[in-house]
Amino acid sequence: MMVPASVRKSMLRDEFKISIADMNASMKGVNITKKQRRHTVASEHLEGWQEVTESAKRKFKRLMGKA
Repeated sequence: MMVPASVRKSMLRDEFKISIADMNASMKGVNITKKQRRHTVASEHLEGWQEVTESAKRKFKRLMGKA
């Protein structure tokens, strides 16, 4: 069952005595986590290429160190 945001906020504020500042801080933390998840999902398809480039960098550094 979906509870509208206004009802949910009033329940938290009136019944559980949660301050508006606490609600806003929690919502900010949730939004930051959501953004991080979206970024992770968006960059997942590049993960294989990132590993290839890191490996190539290590090999190149090793080669240059011997020369």
